[in-house]
Amino acid sequence: DIVAAEDAQWGVARSHSARFNPKFEQKSPNGMRCFLRGEVALSETVAPSDSGRGLVEAFQVEGVEGLQRAHGAFCGVFVDEASSTLTIFNDRLGSYPLYWATDKDGFFLGASVLDVLRLMGARMSLDTSAAVELLLYGFVMAERTLTRNVRLLEPGTTMSFRWADGSSRATCYAEPRVWFSQERRSWHERRSEVLDAFKTAVERATHGNHRLTISLSGGLDSRTILSAMSPARTPFTSFTCGVDGNADQVVGAQLAGAKGVRHTVFRHDARVVDDLLENLSWMVRHTDGMYLSHGLTEIQDVGSLASWDADVLIRGHGGELAKMGHAWPFHVDRAIHSMGSNDALADYLTGRLGFISTEQQRAEIVAPELLADMPTTKALLADVLAKAKVSPLDGCSYLYLYQHHRRFT
Repeated sequence: DIVAAEDAQWGVARSHSARFNPKFEQKSPNGMRCFLRGEVALSETVAPSDSGRGLVEAFQVEGVEGLQRAHGAFCGVFVDEASSTLTIFNDRLGSYPLYWATDKDGFFLGASVLDVLRLMGARMSLDTSAAVELLLYGFVMAERTLTRNVRLLEPGTTMSFRWADGSSRATCYAEPRVWFSQERRSWHERRSEVLDAFKTAVERATHGNHRLTISLSGGLDSRTILSAMSPARTPFTSFTCGVDGNADQVVGAQLAGAKGVRHTVFRHDARVVDDLLENLSWMVRHTDGMYLSHGLTEIQDVGSLASWDADVLIRGHGGELAKMGHAWPFHVDRAIHSMGSNDALADYLTGRLGFISTEQQRAEIVAPELLADMPTTKALLADVLAKAKVSPLDGCSYLYLYQHHRRFT
């Protein structure tokens, strides 16, 4: 799908699956356009809409504040020809990656770094501090990517570009600190609020005429979601992955039987090792190489899932946050409880998270000219924590929820 202005001032295209958005473009009564990916509900209790019509009307009337009412997993583009402005946006957690760059020829956006570079006709210029950050922490933070001239839109953010004068402006519409408010409520009040929000979120996410499936392999998230799903209201299937006879296979079959849903097993075999290098190369290309995997089986699972009777996978993120004392590698311990500054937390986490933590490992893996960036990388972590405006105790939850999970998804 391609939509472009008659005067060639702007153009938007998509090549991804349109399961959630069969209609590519929506217009408001005043002519503003919206190109949406994902699902949006303009109320916590309203079923998501695949059109984006309400979203573009809210944005035109209320501006960025209109996005504060949007719930779901989504990203997209608003085009307002009256003001010569193109605005990209995403949801509060940055669920869909949206990369952007500017140069003398204009503003470029895409679903991957390579997309943006191709549109610009540019070559990759390695951001060495981001590369070191990847090696130290296992992921890159904030808006940085491994390419100096391409950025990733941060969660809950809009980026507007005026093609009339080439100006651009980023605006955060969902501050992270609101997730960590310190309101005085009882444990029972908090528990009731969490349960209500969870139930509503599951109902909203499972709404629609999709062929849903859920993985029952190992996940606290997925098994909790399963408990709230109703096959009578919304039919779905389930599956597990792993070597034949593993514990997940046994438990998953029992859970599926209790729910009365159709279940299958994706068995891991020798291909996991035989195809490792080929699959690793594929995974790096499709994730822009910005995360280090602890597993070797993802690509085989993706291939198995493609043959299963489903077109939407229900997933959860952040279940570890329910028990932060065990949320490795962002678990909260006594040392973090006693910290008084985010600088101290940055120092502490740098020592804990290091994928290459010893001096000998660094000397063997990292080029001498990059070693100088190690202290700078720690400062970048401290800066990310400072901008979040959360306490050291909440800093681990913030990093997991806002920085870590969107790079690993």
